[in-house]
Parts: sequence; structure tokens; C-alpha cells
Amino acid sequence: PHELVGGFLSILLVFRTDQAYGRFWEGRRLWAQVISQTRALARITLCNLDGIVEDVCMAHIAAFPIALKQHLRGQKNPAEIAAVVNTYLPPNSTVISSITNSNNMPTTTLLSFSQAAAPLRSAPRYTNLEPVWEQVEDHIRRLTEVVSQCEKIKTTPLPLSYSRHTSRFFSMFTLTLPFALVKDTSPVLVPPIVAFVAWILFVTDEIGHAIEDPFGKGLVTDPDEVADSALSEKLMRELFDKMDVRGDGQIGFDELARALKEDAGVGNLNDEEAMSIFSRLDLNGDGSIDYEEFRQSWTLTLGGSRREIKQLETLPLGQYCDSIQGELLYHTRLKDSLWSDAETTATSLSNSMRTLNRVP
Repeated sequence: PHELVGGFLSILLVFRTDQAYGRFWEGRRLWAQVISQTRALARITLCNLDGIVEDVCMAHIAAFPIALKQHLRGQKNPAEIAAVVNTYLPPNSTVISSITNSNNMPTTTLLSFSQAAAPLRSAPRYTNLEPVWEQVEDHIRRLTEVVSQCEKIKTTPLPLSYSRHTSRFFSMFTLTLPFALVKDTSPVLVPPIVAFVAWILFVTDEIGHAIEDPFGKGLVTDPDEVADSALSEKLMRELFDKMDVRGDGQIGFDELARALKEDAGVGNLNDEEAMSIFSRLDLNGDGSIDYEEFRQSWTLTLGGSRREIKQLETLPLGQYCDSIQGELLYHTRLKDSLWSDAETTATSLSNSMRTLNRVP
């Protein structure tokens, strides 16, 4: 009998793991779309918009991956949202509360983004911003579809009855396997053979259970929850204590400016730039930075990268989000430091061409 059901057993096992891996790969494909769409939105924003409109749009672009990650994992961490929004907007912005107070943070982020970009549609014709608005809305629509697809995976697990039937079938097969082996195999070899076959069957089944929910914890610890090892936590605390010269558990503006100029070697840092960094680290806007604020905002605000364990059971969404934040911050600073000169050159060239066209 075991020879007869062996083929059916293999088909059942392959179907179970194939369905689970299909869900895992679909989740990875959707997050690839999130990365692609946020890159496209950032490029459109940085190349076509300026001032407060650019800052508001960049804040929404940066907040969306974090909001989607927390939504898919059933979490709500306002400090993490504030860390990325405060990178582009002043502390205590209404954007933070509008996102974190929602039951569906990614869709609220996209709605708020669409509202922020709406004035582009009615901008004067000579600004040529209506095509920019159309492109932004098209990417927002695609991100809305990604949210719906991710929710489909998250809220539609594999049927429990199917998983139970598979486990029961494997149990019956392994329990009766010794009776099929004892007549053709030495009794001494039966236990190790049965143990080996059972290990293959049940471990493969467990792998299917672990990867069928690509956004959640699966059967292992969430990689974002163990991102900081004891060593990295110790180094973070030592860095905070070194910057806290007064030893009161709070870092003031003067302490941060001194650490950046003397310890970090940024000697040409002016007060305005130091205040900009300070406001990004001061998440609650109370004029000082405690250790929790320092720990939560340092990675995202200054472009660091969290260290996650390497595993396949759960998609490292935190690593994806940090990669997006790093790119957005780099491109924003690149525009402020380098492309502003190119923009001035282009404006001067345009004015020169207008002058030449007026020459008879």
C-alpha cells in the first residue's frame, strides 16, 4: 500500500509547497513594484517640483513603504512614520497624524498624496504642470493596486482544512511505514529509515507553512524585531552617552552640533544645517532628543541601514523600506547640492536664448 500511495504523497507535498512558494514570490513581486513606483515618483517630484510642494510629496513617498509594511504586519508605530516624514517636513506635521490615525495607513497615505498633488492640475498653463499631475496620479493608481494585491495575499491564507488533511496523511503514512519495511529490511535499520522519511516529510510541510505568509512572521521571529543585536545596541548606547555631555539623558542642540563638528569631523557645518539635522532627530518636537528618539530616528534620518538576519521564511520588508529611504534622501540632497547649480545654468541659458531671439 505504501508503494501505491507514494506517488500521491509526492504530488500532495509538491502541490502544498508550490502553492506556498507562489504566495511568497507574489509578495516579492509586489514589493518590487513598490520600489519601482516610489523611485519613479521621487524622480518626477525632484525634477519637476520645488518648495513646499516638493517637500510634501517627498514626505508621502517616503512614508508609503513604512505604512504598507506596518499595515501588512498588523502594526502601528507612529514614531517610525514620524522619522521619515520629519526628514522632509517640520515636526508635528498633520501628515503624521492623518496617516497614523487611519485603519488603513497605506491607502490614507496615497489619498493624502493625491490631495497634495491636486493643485498641479489647476496650475497656470505656462508652468506645464498638468502632465506632471497626470503622471503622479498614474503611479498612485498603480500603488493602490499593489495595496489591494498585498491585502489579498494577507487576508486569504491557504485553507486550514487542507493543511490539516496533509498533516494527518503524513502522520498515517509514517506511523504505518515500519510495518511495510520490517519484512524487507533489518529491524535494526527500520527506526532510522522511518525517522529520516518522517523528517523529510514534516520539514518540507513546515517550510510550506513558514513561507505561505510572506509579509508576516511565519514560523520564525520577525527579522525587523531582531534587527539590532546586543552588540549594535551597546554601540548605539555608547554613542548616545558620548553625545550626552551633560549626562541628563537628553541631547540638546548644542551637544549635537558639537558632536557633529568635533567627533564626526563635519567642521564646515553651519548652525542652519545642524538645526535641520536636530529637528529630524527630535521626533516629538520638545527641543531635546532622548535615547528612544535617537535610536528610532538615527537609522532612517541619517541614511543608515538596519541589519537583518538572512532568511527566506519572511520577506525583509524593513530592509526594503530602509533601501528606499536611503535612495530618497541621497537624491534629495543631490538635488540641493549639485543639481541646483545645473538648474541655475539652464535658467541662464534659457534667458540668453530669449535675448538672442529678440535681436533683429
